[in-house]
Amino acid sequence: MGNTNDGSWIMTQTILSATTDALSPTTGALVVSGGAGIARSLAIGGTCSVQGDLAVAGTTTATGTADASGTGAGALVVSRGGLHVARSIVAGGPITVLAGTSMFAAPVAVSATQGAVSPATGALTVTGGVGIGGDAFVGGNLAVAGTIGVQGTLAVPTLAVQSAADVPASLSAAISAPAAAAIAGGLTVGKSAAIGAALVVGATCTVRSTQAAVSASSGALVVAGGAALAGGVWSGAPAVFADTVRIACTMDVGPAAQSVRCRAPS
Repeated sequence: MGNTNDGSWIMTQTILSATTDALSPTTGALVVSGGAGIARSLAIGGTCSVQGDLAVAGTTTATGTADASGTGAGALVVSRGGLHVARSIVAGGPITVLAGTSMFAAPVAVSATQGAVSPATGALTVTGGVGIGGDAFVGGNLAVAGTIGVQGTLAVPTLAVQSAADVPASLSAAISAPAAAAIAGGLTVGKSAAIGAALVVGATCTVRSTQAAVSASSGALVVAGGAALAGGVWSGAPAVFADTVRIACTMDVGPAAQSVRCRAPS
């Protein structure tokens, strides 16, 4: 060790045998009132406490293996302030946000390809609700275990409702009964609609097709089985019956056989 002209010391190796711990900038086995420049590595066997800013021009590696299971746990802990990262973050395990709101100013891409077979599976799992201010595109199937509320227009190529809830056959019970799909407004279907059970209609049912009937399987309305009508029937064209017609009341036939009116016998 030697003294230079400017008052500094040149040392080959310095060993401080004092064991006083550092609790503040003015305590410890070695106290430096000014700054310290270290050209090589610095190994610290205890805790490193920095009360000012820490600027690292190279790579910072935390070799601890402690997992982050909550606040104050993990190999790297930022206990009071925030954390700003100018570039990418790569996490080999889950990322947990305990409080506050996570805000992303750029697109978020989840590259995992795990399929969703339940509400608790998939590449992205949300325990609570999800609010989406713009559009949402689903490239696969959309399975909803609860109720879908659509405030605008719902346009889907194929809609499969797997609920087994049925509608009662009676009109009064069908109006208030829970069904697999309940629509409070209107419903427009651009192509065919197949119904495997009873169809309960509480208002006027209008068939706007003008296709004429030339056989039992043609016409605007085709019924494969029987038809029970509690009220009157009006036909604007001739009626053709391929089988026996049984009339349980009096039948009045109008001029040119263009109308048939049935009245109960007196």
